[in-house]
Amino acid sequence: MATSSILKRLAGLFLLAALALSTGCNSRGTGPTTESYRLSGVMVVDLDRDTTMVVVQVERNDSVLTGASVKIDNHSLAYSNLSLGLDSVYTFVDDTVHGYLNQALSLAIQDTDNFADTLLFQSADSFSIEITDPALRLLQPIGNVQLEWTGSANAGGYILAAVHRDSIYTGWGYSILAAGATANAGTIPSAAFVLTDGLNPDTGWYNIYVYALTGSPDSALSAALLPAPIPFRFNDNIAINDELIGNFGIVIVSKQDSVRSAVQP
Repeated sequence: MATSSILKRLAGLFLLAALALSTGCNSRGTGPTTESYRLSGVMVVDLDRDTTMVVVQVERNDSVLTGASVKIDNHSLAYSNLSLGLDSVYTFVDDTVHGYLNQALSLAIQDTDNFADTLLFQSADSFSIEITDPALRLLQPIGNVQLEWTGSANAGGYILAAVHRDSIYTGWGYSILAAGATANAGTIPSAAFVLTDGLNPDTGWYNIYVYALTGSPDSALSAALLPAPIPFRFNDNIAINDELIGNFGIVIVSKQDSVRSAVQP
């Protein structure tokens, strides 16, 4: 695939958006501390791959903290200098989505005797999608894709994504925020299926997804975990006095549908 074609698929990953979809609730920490912490992270519950992944990055006084205890619902996250293609992160992977859908999930962090706290985040429920146009899932040669999805309980918003099949889960792709937090239909524009010249079709099969969001998932950390990256950097939704700030959220990835972009014979 042409380099220009691949470059086109990079969503606007670092666009700022004043959007924080929900806020985690915190328990009390261990008490006053002179340290300051920042936590950034995401949980991706992928219905298409039946896999759950959690990635968290922790800083103490603006330096990476490598020795913290981080747990998601009592599952310990392991620290690594390089994990899932990401630097200096705590990670957890489970080969199931069972137990992570439509749940209040706890995220606990502890730095020896200096600081400890537990945050609560609500995940959305499972849902399904269906392409309604084009009816035969064939774009000839360029057009929009319209789709519908069943509502996902507790979702704070939805993202529609399209990515060429040879580029899924690589940090490339096109994504767009659905119009309204309660939307159950949307359109992926033709810009998702053309080359960087904006005119000629980038042919082949595309996987189509919808993401249901809660909280403020970290866009940079989630890029390698999603079929296509999310198009916004969300606001912080963690603020515990001056001790802990940051952002965390949960992304539920639908099972895929697909369309083919082809030049009309």
